Amino acid sequence: QYEYSLIDRFFILTHTYVFYLVKLIIPINLSCIYAYPEINDGLLPLTYYLSAIVPFALIFFIIRYRNKEQKIISGVLFFSLAVAPVLPLFWSRIFVAADRYAYLSFIGLFLVAGILADRFISSEKLKSRSIQYLSVLILLAYGLFLMFITNRQCKYWIDSDVLLSRAVMLSKTGPEKALSHFYLANVQQGIAENRYSQGQLNANEEMIKNSFVYYGLAVSNYDTVLKYNPEYMMAYANRGMIYGTLFTHDNKYLELARSDFEQAISLNPDYADNYYNKGWLLFVSGEADEACKNWRKADSLVSVFAYQSIEQNCK
Repeated sequence: QYEYSLIDRFFILTHTYVFYLVKLIIPINLSCIYAYPEINDGLLPLTYYLSAIVPFALIFFIIRYRNKEQKIISGVLFFSLAVAPVLPLFWSRIFVAADRYAYLSFIGLFLVAGILADRFISSEKLKSRSIQYLSVLILLAYGLFLMFITNRQCKYWIDSDVLLSRAVMLSKTGPEKALSHFYLANVQQGIAENRYSQGQLNANEEMIKNSFVYYGLAVSNYDTVLKYNPEYMMAYANRGMIYGTLFTHDNKYLELARSDFEQAISLNPDYADNYYNKGWLLFVSGEADEACKNWRKADSLVSVFAYQSIEQNCK
């Protein structure tokens, strides 16, 4: 959605690095979706620029104490190297961070924490009774905090619908709202399609009607996606598929589906599935010749499905 300069990318990289450090210590508001930041007046949020202080401070520490603190430096380097694959080094990635993939890298930080804890236990300060009690209380409180957070977080992973609804609730920026609503809509669309196909297979009208409820929820979320990102091609494409399905029950959805497919094609003229899906819509609406033109276009763009449709329905 945004064009980032090399300088922007550097600060996004440092911010994500610090993000993993913070989430290890204070694992609150964990989400399955973290979007790239907004740019306002050519600038990233202030926290992105401030985040560079931490990696530069670590570099200074490594250089300054490379002979005295080799164990701590080893832990920091292990974390840095292990977390690198989940940093935004590759700009084709959809999400800027994915904390559920960073667990291995935290071994390095646990090593650092263990070394510092051992030094604290061995220090003269801990011989004070008041310091001992305070240390136990802090550790107990922190342990209970982690237990509470873990128990609550597990409840959000019951299913995709609950997990992504949580992501929607936590989203704050436009990009986060667009992504979280898109993936929630995607899940709801999948539920609707499954119930719709099962309802048709078993001639179950109640199940078909229930699928319309989920189709409606998905459309509502796709509408929200396009509110925050009007150029989200897949939101148009997926919403068009829903309208196309609903068109078989109500003609008013035909133009809505056609409009969405055309908008998706205009945003990405090289995406084969958009032509295939538009061809499907045209075919079920009785425009076989136009459908074949779109399927042939999809086939020229190496569509997986277009050839079979052409063979079966086009002369």
